[in-house]
Amino acid sequence: MGEEIMIAKFSENLRNLIQYNFPIKVMALLVAVVLWVLVMNDQNPPVENSISVSLSAVNAPPGNKITYEDRAKVLVRAPRSFFASYDPDDFKAYVNLAGLGEGKHMVPVEVSVPQGFEFIEVQPGSLEVTLDPYVEMQFPPELIATGQVASGYTVAEMRPSSRTVGVVGPKSIVESVTRVIGYVNLMDNASASFTAMVPMIAVNEDAETVKGARVHPSNIEVDVSLARGVFKKILPIRVDFADDLPGDYEISNVRVAPVQMEVAGDEKLIRSLTEIHTDKISFANTAITGDVISRVVRLNLPEGVVAASNPNVVVEIEVRKKPQEKTETPAAAGTEMPEKAGNNKKEGN
Repeated sequence: MGEEIMIAKFSENLRNLIQYNFPIKVMALLVAVVLWVLVMNDQNPPVENSISVSLSAVNAPPGNKITYEDRAKVLVRAPRSFFASYDPDDFKAYVNLAGLGEGKHMVPVEVSVPQGFEFIEVQPGSLEVTLDPYVEMQFPPELIATGQVASGYTVAEMRPSSRTVGVVGPKSIVESVTRVIGYVNLMDNASASFTAMVPMIAVNEDAETVKGARVHPSNIEVDVSLARGVFKKILPIRVDFADDLPGDYEISNVRVAPVQMEVAGDEKLIRSLTEIHTDKISFANTAITGDVISRVVRLNLPEGVVAASNPNVVVEIEVRKKPQEKTETPAAAGTEMPEKAGNNKKEGN
């Protein structure tokens, strides 16, 4: 009974405490909250700051070289104290490459900021992203002799162990490659044939090394044959074709690289030559689509004649449909031709 009286009395006192001057108490609480906010804003106000973050790419299609600006500036707002201990790695900026194909694209920059920070803007808001697929092209190795062999000797032939080498890299880079060359050191005063490992270099039309293009194999074995008293001559190359091109097509253009080749052999035989021929190029089992047909073709050298460098050449062939001949249909026999207008006039008497 005594406990119930005490509980009732406590409840009444608590109710009186709350209800007594209630409006004043509410006002005091509001004033305290406002003062706390003012003090906090004065001591730890919200400020804006620009943070430099790394840009990354997500959902990138495989097999591409991806090029884009790799930094962004993110403008955020937060209490001043937040900037004293933030971790820059907590701020993320990225571009979403899902569904994009080869070429250049303008892609918006997306941002993620940690809790407590308010994102305002990012610079740049969008950026150019280039997708360059990795490709491989085949080239015949072009061998260039350097140095000097022993007096009375000459290089009869340089034969590479591989007829072609591959060039791998981004498409835009590989397409700038025009040749793959290797410098063969002739070993000063050499008087006997030898074998050398030759590094291969991808170069452009200006003979400059193409950076970003990887040649494989990067080194090839070259057999260098020396001969005594061999006569040399530079001759133009003529491309020969088999007679199997479909009848409704014709060859419109032919390019060969190199256009001439140094050959060596007996002086009388070499002097009698005016050009050198390739093996015949066949169009059997070749799909004629209108695109340029590219072939690596071996030179068809007469017996006793050798190429001073790589005996293979690259031939590019353009094939087109033959133009249709226009034929006029003659007037049917017995059909009268219309008279000229002047002949239709009646003569006056």
